[in-house]
Amino acid sequence: MSILFLLALWASGAEARTVELKIYPPEVRFHAGSAGQKILVVATDEEGVSREVTAAATLSAGALAQVEGNRVVKGALAGTGKLRATFDGVSAEAPVEVLKPRANELSFINDIVPIFTRADCANSNCHGSVRGQKGFKLSLFGSDPDVDYDAITRKADGKRIDKANPANSLVLRKPAFQEPHGGGQRFKVGSDDYNLILDWLKRGAPYDAAGQARLRTLTVYPPDWRMIGAGTQVQLIAVGEYNDGSVRDLTNAVAFSSNIGAIASVKPGGLVTAEQAGETAIMARTLGRAAAVPLIVVKDRPMKNYPQVTENNFIDKHVFAKLRRTNVIPSELSTDEEFLRRVYMDTVGMAPTMEEARAFLGAKDAGKRAKLIDQLLERPERADIWSMRFSDMYRAGYNEAGQKGGGAYGRWFRDQVRKDVPYDVMVRNMLVSQGRHDFEGISNFYFVSREITPEESGVNVSQLLLGLQIECARCHNHPFEKWKQDDFYGFAAFFARVSRKDMYLNNHNGTYLKESGEVLHPKTNKPVTPKYLDGDFEPETPGTDVREKLAKWVTSPQNPYFAKATVNRIWKFFMGRGIVEQVDDFRVTNPPSNAALLDALAQEFAAGGYSLKRLERAILNSRTYQLSSVPNETNRADQVNYSHFLVRRLMAEQLVDTMAQVTGVPVKMATQPLGKRAMTVPVLNFGKPNYMMKVFGRNDLREVICERDTKPSVAQVMHLVSGDTIQQQITAKDGRLDAWLKDSRMTNRQIVENIYLSALTRMPGEDEMNAALAGVSGDAATRRQAFEDLLWMVFNSKEFLFHH
Repeated sequence: MSILFLLALWASGAEARTVELKIYPPEVRFHAGSAGQKILVVATDEEGVSREVTAAATLSAGALAQVEGNRVVKGALAGTGKLRATFDGVSAEAPVEVLKPRANELSFINDIVPIFTRADCANSNCHGSVRGQKGFKLSLFGSDPDVDYDAITRKADGKRIDKANPANSLVLRKPAFQEPHGGGQRFKVGSDDYNLILDWLKRGAPYDAAGQARLRTLTVYPPDWRMIGAGTQVQLIAVGEYNDGSVRDLTNAVAFSSNIGAIASVKPGGLVTAEQAGETAIMARTLGRAAAVPLIVVKDRPMKNYPQVTENNFIDKHVFAKLRRTNVIPSELSTDEEFLRRVYMDTVGMAPTMEEARAFLGAKDAGKRAKLIDQLLERPERADIWSMRFSDMYRAGYNEAGQKGGGAYGRWFRDQVRKDVPYDVMVRNMLVSQGRHDFEGISNFYFVSREITPEESGVNVSQLLLGLQIECARCHNHPFEKWKQDDFYGFAAFFARVSRKDMYLNNHNGTYLKESGEVLHPKTNKPVTPKYLDGDFEPETPGTDVREKLAKWVTSPQNPYFAKATVNRIWKFFMGRGIVEQVDDFRVTNPPSNAALLDALAQEFAAGGYSLKRLERAILNSRTYQLSSVPNETNRADQVNYSHFLVRRLMAEQLVDTMAQVTGVPVKMATQPLGKRAMTVPVLNFGKPNYMMKVFGRNDLREVICERDTKPSVAQVMHLVSGDTIQQQITAKDGRLDAWLKDSRMTNRQIVENIYLSALTRMPGEDEMNAALAGVSGDAATRRQAFEDLLWMVFNSKEFLFHH
């Protein structure tokens, strides 16, 4: 692909012809006599570039409604009709429904609370912080209106409002900067926000009556956007739907913000401006609801003559479509040597042997990569690396389970993977597990806190299996997401009967199901009925285990979280970064980098019966996985769209096992037989840890749900320079080096080739060969020392230490 950059010329400045027109919202709904609904008209040209053309389009809504100059559709009578837009000779239509008039009731929750969020009074740096500011604390982003009403009307002896003289109320004077205010002026006297609060105060500052409509969903349009060049703009609109069926244009009511303001900025009211190339998301928040618009900013219009890149499967289709949108060309295909080392490390946990490498590299079969993948997926070592991944993920050995319980847990995982047990079956079995930890490995699933509590179990299950962090809702309604305290404790109630039991002496404890148990809501102090996240209640009936129903719900193809959370973790195992990153932090305000890819992987996983092997095969066979790690001019800065393979450090076990394989020197770990592969030991001895494993990220304490630390450290450097592991590997007698040196038929050149091929899965270059041979001279001791130095150099090289 060396000539691709000559072919990838950008389009000229002339605008292309419009081929498609869209109207947002796609269904225009508003109430008769209300302020109406803002609309957007988006034109897409023949090169796939979209731009907002609302102001330039010709709009008509027939006799039912009228379109005002600021592009707001209004109507006085209920009914249905069509909104028609025409631009550049292209037309589009959207259905219009004018609903019955909505009662014009001033609502504290729906009208007053959003003002403090939009004016940045309720953010984490001001009165929405944990401690508030100057004695005045609001809920974060209006997530708990009860707290806000109490703070405004009752705290500080009610001095923040003045019912006798509403205009003199502190809650109005301070943000209007009529009195000194550390936050400065948040709105002006006479503004819409000022007048709305003043009107509420004049009415006696009432709280909402029972049955008042509540915001159910918040949607922002357009759903995603690509901006061409700095300075270009797009107007966003926000629409809210309420639990009584009513709708409302919330564009001027929500608080807009940009995840990365240096890439795109946004003004109150939703006008977005591109600042520089990159990717970000624009957030809209109000009343504890949030919505996000993924945003791409590229410097130039789409490339002309964008190269045709081979797609191996559905994964490549979605990855390369995103790259094309961002004017990024994927790297070239990895070499056979790079692919061979990469796929061995990812499937069996160590580099190929010299014999395996020579056989693959010497084969001329065009389909040899796919055939090798099939062979590796049947190797027993594959289950070892999966067992280690799951042992990390599910915290094997934590608490008092130790080596016994953690070892049993790891062996259970290995057995399940070797049998290719569907992942949904594995999860269902874990969710209903009980038994003694050192006998029934699966029973360790719940044994990840000092005391097995319903709350801890709910947090672990939601985070591990659904990718949701709901723990904020343990103490208060979640400030960024839809989860309330009722959701948290309802989910925790599924685990009310799960408990720990010390069954035998010597800490032979286990998990068991109590005869009864309940979870009390902290506000009401009343028992909570089990409740699915985002779903219905599930009362527990006598003689049943309500966890069985939860297990079916968790793993159901209709569950919107399970399949996506699982494939996202698996994708990161192989690609180095989750489509949603962090992998256990699925939320509206943390959108996926490629939503279409995530959806496709989840659908494939569910359609394939939740087979790990099938999904693994699809990823390994994709061209995306097999791309080179060497970037080109267009993708050098890309770290989120998989345009090249992401370089990352090898797991500690991969380093130790590959070193031992190269040298033929077995490793001794405490309480383990000599030569046992590090990848097969799910929990190491706490009292005598393997130092190299520890400094390279192995954490057997597994105290919290987290991923391994892959950051470099001085301890790693020092251990590689002179640590006991590497010294034993290169200086031990009767290993492969001694065998090569004693073989009179083997030349020095062949020994150098063996070292490079076994450690780096490639032959040395001529410069490398000459440098290595230059030090090999003199007596046997000097000769051996030279090859020890070569081994030391190779083991310390980035090429050996990193996955590439």
